[in-house]
Amino acid sequence: NVGIGDRENIRILDAEECQGFSEPSVRAKSINENGEVVDSSPQLTVISGDGNHVGDEVALGNEHFYVVNPNKNNKKVLIAKYNLNVGSNKNPNVPEGIQNETVKGSVSGSTMYGNVAYASTNYWKEKIGNTYPGQICTSTTTANCAYVFDNNSSIYQYLSDYKETLGISGTIRLLGVDEALELGCVFTPYQSCSNALPFTYSTSYWLGSPGSIYNMWYIRTDKTIFCDYSPTNSYGQGVRPVIEI
Repeated sequence: NVGIGDRENIRILDAEECQGFSEPSVRAKSINENGEVVDSSPQLTVISGDGNHVGDEVALGNEHFYVVNPNKNNKKVLIAKYNLNVGSNKNPNVPEGIQNETVKGSVSGSTMYGNVAYASTNYWKEKIGNTYPGQICTSTTTANCAYVFDNNSSIYQYLSDYKETLGISGTIRLLGVDEALELGCVFTPYQSCSNALPFTYSTSYWLGSPGSIYNMWYIRTDKTIFCDYSPTNSYGQGVRPVIEI
């Protein structure tokens, strides 16, 4: 137990000190002005680049991310390096609920782990343009793309739990199809991400945008971007969190 008299000896652990902990991320503790022990959001550690360019790798504790947007409304937008180890076919040999290098959804020649359904229904069907602003983006429509991920998705709880594990206060969500297009994916002449940075297609994962009133967009490790699966289909796509901090 920590007394108020001990607070001068309490400090936030730096990234190097955190490396020895087995937890997926470390919630540093500090003392507020009332002498109460409180959580402090973990600090980013730069792994490659300077952390301020698209594709740079950073870490929160032991969880690694790539920079999607270095400055969106004064926040960094980051996407997980790997998918979360969740769902009915999670890898039983590694920790559940966090990223793992074996969990990438559908990958040719590899065991598929962490693939889940997006939702039990196409709940957005009657709500595009009102509840969910924007329009459904297709091969002929690539602007003002609707984003529908919310607590109607079966993935929502996985992300909520992961946010708690990370100990962050910022937004956690899925990548939008408009962001995928900004990263270099295209709808025509082929639905492809082959010209995007490699991290974009390094796992197979659901996006948060619909490609029709029945289907959701997703990206695969074969460098494709498609929307031909029902949201109830659990084959291939996993959960790849995006965080804004």
